[in-house]
Amino acid sequence: MTPQTLDDAALDLYVGQYGIRSFSAENGQLIYPRQGRPPEPLLALGDHRFAFTDTVDFMLEFKQDGTRPAHAVEIQVADGRRMLMPRSD
Repeated sequence: MTPQTLDDAALDLYVGQYGIRSFSAENGQLIYPRQGRPPEPLLALGDHRFAFTDTVDFMLEFKQDGTRPAHAVEIQVADGRRMLMPRSD
Protein backbone atom coordinates (compact mmCIF):
# COMPACT_ATOMS: atom_id res chain seq x y z
CA MET A 1 0.00 0.00 0.00
CA THR A 2 1.38 3.35 -1.01
CA PRO A 3 -0.31 6.22 0.85
CA GLN A 4 -1.37 9.22 -1.20
CA THR A 5 -1.71 12.87 -0.27
CA LEU A 6 -5.13 14.44 -0.77
CA ASP A 7 -5.93 18.13 -0.73
CA ASP A 8 -8.65 19.61 1.48
CA ALA A 9 -11.20 19.69 -1.36
CA ALA A 10 -10.77 15.95 -1.95
CA LEU A 11 -11.00 15.15 1.77
CA ASP A 12 -14.19 17.21 2.10
CA LEU A 13 -15.94 14.69 -0.19
CA TYR A 14 -15.63 12.08 2.58
CA VAL A 15 -16.19 14.16 5.72
CA GLY A 16 -19.51 13.42 7.39
CA GLN A 17 -21.68 11.01 9.33
CA TYR A 18 -22.32 7.48 8.03
CA GLY A 19 -24.65 5.75 10.45
CA ILE A 20 -22.73 5.39 13.72
CA ARG A 21 -19.42 6.29 12.08
CA SER A 22 -18.17 9.80 11.46
CA PHE A 23 -15.18 11.17 9.62
CA SER A 24 -13.49 14.55 9.79
CA ALA A 25 -10.48 16.15 8.12
CA GLU A 26 -7.56 17.54 10.06
CA ASN A 27 -4.07 18.59 8.98
CA GLY A 28 -4.56 17.15 5.47
CA GLN A 29 -5.75 13.74 6.67
CA LEU A 30 -9.08 11.98 7.02
CA ILE A 31 -9.70 11.20 10.70
CA TYR A 32 -11.78 8.36 12.15
CA PRO A 33 -12.65 8.50 15.85
CA ARG A 34 -12.59 4.88 17.02
CA GLN A 35 -14.68 3.96 20.01
CA GLY A 36 -12.59 3.79 23.18
CA ARG A 37 -9.44 4.82 21.33
CA PRO A 38 -7.89 8.10 20.18
CA PRO A 39 -8.99 9.43 16.77
CA GLU A 40 -6.96 7.80 14.04
CA PRO A 41 -5.70 9.36 10.81
CA LEU A 42 -6.41 7.12 7.83
CA LEU A 43 -4.06 6.33 4.96
CA ALA A 44 -5.40 7.45 1.57
CA LEU A 45 -4.85 4.67 -0.99
CA GLY A 46 -6.57 6.18 -4.03
CA ASP A 47 -9.85 5.30 -5.75
CA HIS A 48 -11.76 6.52 -2.66
CA ARG A 49 -10.12 3.84 -0.48
CA PHE A 50 -8.54 4.31 2.94
CA ALA A 51 -6.71 2.03 5.37
CA PHE A 52 -5.98 2.11 9.07
CA THR A 53 -2.40 2.60 10.18
CA ASP A 54 -2.48 -0.20 12.76
CA THR A 55 -4.29 -3.04 10.99
CA VAL A 56 -4.75 -4.57 7.55
CA ASP A 57 -7.94 -6.35 8.61
CA PHE A 58 -10.19 -3.46 7.55
CA MET A 59 -10.34 -1.12 4.56
CA LEU A 60 -12.79 1.68 3.87
CA GLU A 61 -14.13 2.53 0.44
CA PHE A 62 -16.26 5.63 0.04
CA LYS A 63 -18.98 5.44 -2.60
CA GLN A 64 -18.74 8.68 -4.49
CA ASP A 65 -20.00 10.01 -7.83
CA GLY A 66 -17.79 12.58 -9.55
CA THR A 67 -17.37 15.80 -7.58
CA ARG A 68 -20.31 15.23 -5.23
CA PRO A 69 -19.80 14.20 -1.59
CA ALA A 70 -19.68 10.47 -0.86
CA HIS A 71 -23.13 8.92 -0.38
CA ALA A 72 -21.94 5.85 1.56
CA VAL A 73 -18.89 4.13 3.00
CA GLU A 74 -18.22 0.41 2.70
CA ILE A 75 -16.18 -1.33 5.36
CA GLN A 76 -14.28 -4.24 3.83
CA VAL A 77 -13.10 -6.89 6.28
CA ALA A 78 -10.17 -9.21 5.49
CA ASP A 79 -12.42 -12.28 5.83
CA GLY A 80 -14.53 -11.04 2.87
CA ARG A 81 -17.39 -9.38 4.75
CA ARG A 82 -18.58 -6.00 3.52
CA MET A 83 -20.79 -3.56 5.39
CA LEU A 84 -22.32 -0.61 3.53
CA MET A 85 -23.29 2.45 5.55
CA PRO A 86 -25.22 5.23 3.82
CA ARG A 87 -24.39 8.84 4.60
CA SER A 88 -26.73 10.09 7.31
CA ASP A 89 -25.93 13.79 7.65
